[in-house]
Amino acid sequence: MLADDLKRTDIWHRVQNRRALQRHDHLYCIAYDESWVCDAIVASADSRSVGLVVGRIHAFPERTRPLFSDENYRVLWTGSGYAIERKKDGQRVSNNT
Repeated sequence: MLADDLKRTDIWHRVQNRRALQRHDHLYCIAYDESWVCDAIVASADSRSVGLVVGRIHAFPERTRPLFSDENYRVLWTGSGYAIERKKDGQRVSNNT
């Protein structure tokens, strides 16, 4: 999710196929790369869209310690877990853990 996506009402159509969100529901939105988070409240909801009241967006600082790396491999954050990548060719050698 991008911060600008919080303004769009149409991105929720898949969620709303089951009318999952209703007025006054609270959401905790997290950027894919975990660089920011925000709290939001559903202001309006129908079968195709959701309007949000977005609270303050909180930016997370960069990591204070880099992920593990040696001369051959590096650990990467993939958004849903961690993966190991071979440095010489960029090939992933593990699944998310």
